[in-house]
Amino acid sequence: MARHLMLVMSNALPGREVEFNKWYDEIHLRDVLSHPKFVTAERFLTSGAPMPKHEYAAIFEMECDDPQVAYRELVQMFDKKKLAIGDAMASDISVIFLTPCR
Repeated sequence: MARHLMLVMSNALPGREVEFNKWYDEIHLRDVLSHPKFVTAERFLTSGAPMPKHEYAAIFEMECDDPQVAYRELVQMFDKKKLAIGDAMASDISVIFLTPCR
């Protein structure tokens, strides 16, 4: 199996940053890591010039053959209500898959 990274860029809804961060740190990271193909996770605040569209970033390490398949499996878990999306998260997320150059 290959190593891949998934970069997820997100925002809290205005005025709900504390709730968003609590959910992300205490529930969401654990939920994502319950999927066997996701092995590590770390969160970051973003900065740049110009300022990025998203304030938060999370990097998830995956061990799998195809990161998009692993992501679709994760989305299915959310769709089936096996995992919960926090209601303090804005819907404008971005997901980018990173694969090591060979």
